[in-house]
Amino acid sequence: MIKFIILIAILLLAFPLLMLKQAMAEQTDEDCMAEAIYFEGRSEPIIGQLAIANVILNRVVVSVCATVHDRCQFSYWCDGKPEIMDDIKAKNAAYNVGRLAMDGAVVGQVEGATHYHANYVNPKWSKELAFLNQIGRHLFYMEYEK
Repeated sequence: MIKFIILIAILLLAFPLLMLKQAMAEQTDEDCMAEAIYFEGRSEPIIGQLAIANVILNRVVVSVCATVHDRCQFSYWCDGKPEIMDDIKAKNAAYNVGRLAMDGAVVGQVEGATHYHANYVNPKWSKELAFLNQIGRHLFYMEYEK
């Protein structure tokens, strides 16, 4: 009986993880881009959201989904909260901005940016990169040219 209870407990704990993995597998790059824009910058002006999308695209190696879900490169993915976009207006804006970026729109003031952070944090890595500009509450950086 105890083995049965333990098995049920393991299955109940594993089920949400399996569902998350399945949901991630069904996401397109457009979905992942909108998700990242929504959670990283939905309170920013459209130009700030586009700048965030540009950073994401500048970091893509395999796919947008692989980039935004890789370890903790983007803080929203590792904050322990579920990725539920319940603000429909912000969600639609994130999809529209994501499409613009994926179609080639670039914010000139942060062209080439590979990193950003909110102005209320001070990450160690920011001192190793070249500051480009601030848009809204986000500061944008790129690697120094070699």
